[in-house]
Amino acid sequence: MTESLRLEVFSPVHRILSEAVSSVYFTGDSGVIGVFPGHAPLVTTLKTGVLVYAQQNTSGFLLIAGGVAEVTGDKVILLVDVAETAEQIDTNRAQNALERANQRLSSSASDESIDKVRALFAQQKAQARLEAAQLYVNRKKSEHH
Repeated sequence: MTESLRLEVFSPVHRILSEAVSSVYFTGDSGVIGVFPGHAPLVTTLKTGVLVYAQQNTSGFLLIAGGVAEVTGDKVILLVDVAETAEQIDTNRAQNALERANQRLSSSASDESIDKVRALFAQQKAQARLEAAQLYVNRKKSEHH
């Protein structure tokens, strides 16, 4: 059994990440999935959320939205619709997107022109962006103490 996993994350346009990691956590259809070296093979669809991975003494965070994951003994491959590293996330923009989505969802009951599914996806993506950014900020703070 190897002591690390190869984590590969691809978007439709390029490779987002290719790293040796000790663990990976992401949200699949059945909930949060934790993968460690030697994990049983698995294929699952991905839900919008934060991908968390550990490398030695540090963690990394990505927003992911949609796609599929394949886990083999020593490799985790994610083909995602949307991915952003936590460092790239503009928290003001994400907060504004969350507020717009919440407003659309609250008015969707009275306004049939609102696409509720799209507004719900926008809400989930904005929440995941904010969560990834906050995890990154918290990690940076802990590294300086």
